[in-house]
Order: sequence, then C-alpha cells, then structure tokens
Amino acid sequence: MLTELFINSVKHAFTESQEKKIDFSLTNEKNNISFSYKDNGENSKNKEIKPKLVAQLCQQLELAYTINTKNGFHFYFVKNLAKKS
Repeated sequence: MLTELFINSVKHAFTESQEKKIDFSLTNEKNNISFSYKDNGENSKNKEIKPKLVAQLCQQLELAYTINTKNGFHFYFVKNLAKKS
C-alpha cells in the first residue's frame, strides 16, 4: 500500500516547481495500528481523490480509511488488532 501511495504522489500530486514533501508514520499502541501517509502536492489540494488499488487493498484488509486533501493528500486509517471472540 505504501508503495502505491508513493507512486501516486510522484506521478500525480506535485507541480514541477514545488518543493516535494512526503511523510509517513506507522504506530502500534494498545493493539491499534495507525497508518498515516501525507504529501504536500499542489495538484491534490481540495480535490476528490479515490485511488482504486489502495481502495481494493483496504477492502481486502477490512480497513476503514480517510482521505483528506485540504493541504495536499492525506490517507489515514486505524486498525484494531485485538482478537475477536
């Protein structure tokens, strides 16, 4: 998933002249994994973006995710890893 997000940013998010910035974090706290991917792409700001392959991966992994494009592209999810009875 990270590779697909990165490729999408490099191919589509940035204008030719802008300073390109990509941030990623993955944390595990109390059986919750938090995944956050951000870029500052000018081409993404305030647009509706629905990356197809990323959505398919999330569906397979049963992840509910959020995409925000206010300041570029931000993809985020939290997954609880606690065992279900």
